Amino acid sequence: MARAPRTFREHFLAPLGRGGLEAPSSQGEAENQVCGDWVRLQVRWEGERIGAVAMHVRGCSATIACASLVVEALEGLDLAGARALDVRALAESAGAGPRDLSHAPAVVSRALLETLAHFP
Repeated sequence: MARAPRTFREHFLAPLGRGGLEAPSSQGEAENQVCGDWVRLQVRWEGERIGAVAMHVRGCSATIACASLVVEALEGLDLAGARALDVRALAESAGAGPRDLSHAPAVVSRALLETLAHFP
């Protein structure tokens, strides 16, 4: 039986992937200079696919939830799939409201792009 998707609120209350990876294959970070939200994503590539994902995040509930959604979505993707990931759409489908979408998806998207730019 398939597990029901976690809601945006659940991703904030119990974020996935918090902490770091030992010897990540690539990582990237981004910051919102206005509010100080900051995200670092780390991935470990296993061949052509992402085998493990972790994040460090400092920020509002929306940024934490968006980063957690990305951690969940990235595992098992290839580079093309990871590049095609739409953080805003992930957040909307998890139930994010308009306030949640004001800046959080953008800062997490920038961290994701920076991480993928360092594909080994």
